Amino acid sequence: MSSSEVLLKAAFKCLALRLDNGMAGLRENMAYLLKDGPEKLRQEVQLFYEEVIDEASRIEKETDKKNSKEDEFSSIINEANDPQIIIDHLREKVSYLSRKIEERS
Repeated sequence: MSSSEVLLKAAFKCLALRLDNGMAGLRENMAYLLKDGPEKLRQEVQLFYEEVIDEASRIEKETDKKNSKEDEFSSIINEANDPQIIIDHLREKVSYLSRKIEERS
């Protein structure tokens, strides 16, 4: 056998070994994904679901807090007989609304 043939044969053998090792690693990765993939996906979906529920609760509390503050202002104005009390509460409401507008900006 000539040196070129020996060199080619050695190259093919080394390439075959590398491909075989690469395929073995690929098989291991695929086995891991097939075994643990559904559980990992379930965990990620569960985590996402919990994050959505937490965010919805936070938004709901924020909305309730805003509505209760507005209801408080309305009830004070409706129940007050003294015009100065009404003016003071209206100023407080304007200040509150101004802060909310600034927070959004």
